[in-house]
Amino acid sequence: MEWMASPHHQGYVVQQESRLAYEVEYALVRILLQEVALANTLENIRRDIYSLIQIEYGRGGRGNHDEQFFYGPLYQAFKTINSRSESSLCIDKEMIKAFLERSGKPLPILNGQLASIMNRLDKDNDGRLAFEEFQSGLLPFGIFNQ
Repeated sequence: MEWMASPHHQGYVVQQESRLAYEVEYALVRILLQEVALANTLENIRRDIYSLIQIEYGRGGRGNHDEQFFYGPLYQAFKTINSRSESSLCIDKEMIKAFLERSGKPLPILNGQLASIMNRLDKDNDGRLAFEEFQSGLLPFGIFNQ
């Protein structure tokens, strides 16, 4: 197997037998690396939420906590996003959009971006987030969401 450097991207090598053009393979690598970076960023934010809940609700961030300990604060967050429905126990993408718009940081939120959020969190693909899906998406991996 022979490897060669891309003529346009110093230090990047492509397998010579590769069926993809250099630029296409390089772009694919960039996308995948951004996905990894996004996953790491989200996991760090989830750890921050976990720590904040422990500190805010009196446990000082120490020790193992059962799922019930996190249920109250996360359910309050869930109900804050689901502000327009007293009876529904789910969040849809329009509720997420309204919550983000109420945050005071106006962003152009595209339907595709909302769909991306839902695709990551909506485990049963019903187009809505149940509380369990919401909780799983907010806590660090391995904390009640294997």
